[in-house]
Amino acid sequence: MPLTAVKIRDLKGERWDHENVKGGVMIHRGAYLEASGGFVFPADGTGTYAGIARESCDNTAGADGAKAVEVWKSGLLWEAVTGAGHALRGANAYVANDENAATAGLIAMGKFGPFNPETGAQRINFKSADLP
Repeated sequence: MPLTAVKIRDLKGERWDHENVKGGVMIHRGAYLEASGGFVFPADGTGTYAGIARESCDNTAGADGAKAVEVWKSGLLWEAVTGAGHALRGANAYVANDENAATAGLIAMGKFGPFNPETGAQRINFKSADLP
């Protein structure tokens, strides 16, 4: 389900950049993003993993590239994931949609790290597909 408001995430970003936004889309802070044709948009499975929105950007009335958004390109993220547990450590993490990470999904976003049984959150080491 697409985000309809800001999503506060427990993350430590390591690298960020400005990215041009696809025309006709609304990006909420905290959304998982994909890129295609040089423009980012909320994750829907049609592009490559681009990162996590650092800010919101309304380009619903604009053309491709009319606006830019700050994007976390890499870092560490703690998130509750269905099936979370110690056995996931080292496995691929995926984007299920612009709001949720999963053990299987649309596009790979990084690797699962340690599990915190006290919070039920799994660490995800995320990295944009355009980084080496």
